[in-house]
Amino acid sequence: MANEIVEQEQIKYSYGNVIHNQLVINELRNKGLITVNDITEIPESASVLVRAHGVSKTFYEETQKRNLKIYDATCPYVRNIQKKVEDMHLQGYRIIIVGSGMHPEVIGINGYCNNSAIIVEEESDIEKLIPDSQNKYCSVAQTTFIKEKYEKITKELKKKFTLLEVFDTICSATSIRQSEAVKLAANVDIMIVIGDPSSSNTRKLYEVCKEKCARTYLISCAKQVEDIDIKYKEMVGITAGASTPDRIVREVKETMEDNAKKGSGNSFEEMLEKSLVTLRNGQVVTGKVIGVNEKEVYLDIGFKIDGTIPAEEFPMVKDQRQVAVGDKVEAIVTRVSDKDGIVYLSKKKIDEKRRYEDINEAFTTGDSIKGTVKEATSGGLILDINGVDAFMPISQISTQFQRNLQKFIGRKLKVRVIECDRRKRKLIVSRKVLIEEENERMEKEVWSKLAVGEIVKGTVKSFSNFGAFIDLGGIDGLAHISELSWGKINHPQDVLELGQEVDVVIKEIDKDKRKVSLIYRKEEDDPWYNAQERFAPNTIMTGKVVRILPFGVFVEIAKDIDALVHISQISNKRLKSASEVLEEGQMVEVAIIDVDLENKKVNASIKAVQPLDPQPSQEEVEREQHREERRQQNIKERTERFTRRVESAEAASTKESEPRQPRKQREELPVSHEEVLSNKIGSLLADFKFDTDESKSKKDNE
Repeated sequence: MANEIVEQEQIKYSYGNVIHNQLVINELRNKGLITVNDITEIPESASVLVRAHGVSKTFYEETQKRNLKIYDATCPYVRNIQKKVEDMHLQGYRIIIVGSGMHPEVIGINGYCNNSAIIVEEESDIEKLIPDSQNKYCSVAQTTFIKEKYEKITKELKKKFTLLEVFDTICSATSIRQSEAVKLAANVDIMIVIGDPSSSNTRKLYEVCKEKCARTYLISCAKQVEDIDIKYKEMVGITAGASTPDRIVREVKETMEDNAKKGSGNSFEEMLEKSLVTLRNGQVVTGKVIGVNEKEVYLDIGFKIDGTIPAEEFPMVKDQRQVAVGDKVEAIVTRVSDKDGIVYLSKKKIDEKRRYEDINEAFTTGDSIKGTVKEATSGGLILDINGVDAFMPISQISTQFQRNLQKFIGRKLKVRVIECDRRKRKLIVSRKVLIEEENERMEKEVWSKLAVGEIVKGTVKSFSNFGAFIDLGGIDGLAHISELSWGKINHPQDVLELGQEVDVVIKEIDKDKRKVSLIYRKEEDDPWYNAQERFAPNTIMTGKVVRILPFGVFVEIAKDIDALVHISQISNKRLKSASEVLEEGQMVEVAIIDVDLENKKVNASIKAVQPLDPQPSQEEVEREQHREERRQQNIKERTERFTRRVESAEAASTKESEPRQPRKQREELPVSHEEVLSNKIGSLLADFKFDTDESKSKKDNE
């Protein structure tokens, strides 16, 4: 990308060195690429190359302001760390970066969490840190950091920070390169690391190789090969840092090959001394196959005499021995015959030795290895581990007793070597310890993440009469039966099933007793949720009469919520019992009177919507009709009686006050008299109070 910018752009800038290799930097500088460390040095609207180590977030913001054209050469692994740090920082995590605080990559990553990260380069740095129990932490590593070192540091960080998320952000290519270089360095006389000393990954590559091979050299170009003292037939290994150009690696190899050709003319004394070296039993040699027949394979092992290996020690595939002239074979000396001029070798024994060495290394380090179950016995399983038989006692198969061992045959299992004795050909392995460690790891991880009030996922594991046990991914929590449903249930199985995945709320945590209390029922499922609004006063609701009691009835207005309608709120008439007008199961409309959330009570009224008055019986109807008829008859009789009395009184009064008149005039009197009489009767009636049936009834009662 840098070459493309140099060739195509008129103005060429690089923010910091593109890579940590001075030879490459000098070449780019000669082509016109200008390296700057301050963005203000770049003219507006110019093109700028972002280094492979990345830059901080603020850099991109500044480039937009200055209208710069960006060519981003940031390593994808670095960009991934930047995004991870930004996301975790926004989630409230405190960031820990394991790496060199002065390295451009670390500086750039720190810019994605507002430069608030904790930088750790050595294990000793952890001692100075003071953890905050209220904070969550996230750990990432510089892409070129040594993997083994990062694992040790994160192990110590986990001891100090209980809420810690660890991300393995070491570049896989770097990790593989380091791993392969270590293997190579352990099997050569001289190890050469090619790269710039200023490159972090090159320096770390040199460090890990130096641990395995004392004669490890760090060079940056082919000329420096001349300073290395390489003797005849010494094994030399070569590796290179990620920032080292391929052409430099080729130049180093070509220089070494030229030197090897020039130095092949060793003195006669040196060659004679080497040819007189004595072979001994048990010595490991490597030779080149020079001949193969049905019974033997012949090797040139570099001495005056050749070696021979039984052909049967080489595997057969489709009736063909898996060996050919020119193959390199490692073998162990079993016997030297000066008489026959033959060295008897064994490939089988060296293979077995190498396999046992790998197994013994796993035994020493505690690393797990894989083996295939080939047989089941009454006492356990027999596994094939790299061609070596291993025994796994039945007690070491699992944390739970296994009755059916046949199901394991043919399966590849990860195990740990717990006993290894090659001389006794005794190899004991265990799967149980790995399961226990994994369970412990998962349990610690779960405990570190649990917090009261959080919603977590779990799987229903078992039931009891008092609740359900739920697996939270390493530990079991208890959801009491009262926390499973808002309604009354008889058994947890009424709402849950074995194996069901559920979301639960952490109610209580007791790390000392290793207990977790859970809540399965949801707040929104509570019948009383939002009841103040749903059952506001005067709200009309339709419900079913569920119970009739002496003092009233209960009407179901919602699931698991019954409203009380007092007997006085049913009818306008006095009722002896609510059953006079209601029956269970009847649907009615009620008006909400009030809600008592604290005691979970609702009072309602039926008569506020539609009073339910009792229907009179036929006898009561007839009695009422008879009473009404009597009342009307009484009124009529009293009115007539009163009218006669008034007329009599009026007539008497008229005779006394008026003189006698002629008959003609007296005949006209009834008309005027009738009008006066009518008016007086009306006035008297207005002041007269009749005895009604009700008043009569009261008098009768009196």
